[in-house]
Amino acid sequence: MAQKIYGINDIAQEDDFVAPVVTDDATPEYLDNIDGKAYFSYDDSKVTIDASGTNASKYGVAVLDASDADDLVILNSLKKVSKIQMEVADIQAAFDEANPRHLQLEGLVANDSGLATKIATLKSDINAVYSGRGLPTD
Repeated sequence: MAQKIYGINDIAQEDDFVAPVVTDDATPEYLDNIDGKAYFSYDDSKVTIDASGTNASKYGVAVLDASDADDLVILNSLKKVSKIQMEVADIQAAFDEANPRHLQLEGLVANDSGLATKIATLKSDINAVYSGRGLPTD
């Protein structure tokens, strides 16, 4: 199972459009529109995207690849959409509540290994939000 992102031109779909094939009730999750394209996150073991033929040429269907520089720009932009930023903010708020700022600063000054572990866990939790949607991690 791998989470991936696909984009499609934000235009009306006609009879020649080949819709995603979905199994196990795994409907692709809408993320946002950027520059006239709608982007969706999907599990490639449960959803098949046809990014060939008319789907590619007429509807602009494409599966994004983080190794492509242009795709990476889009993927990083998708990390900033409100639904993802709200999840990240919730994780950050829980961290800040459990670790007040003054204690974080004291821990940094004291080179506290416990704080370093907590920060590493925070980063891991935030990256899980990104990777759970097929986005690049920090």
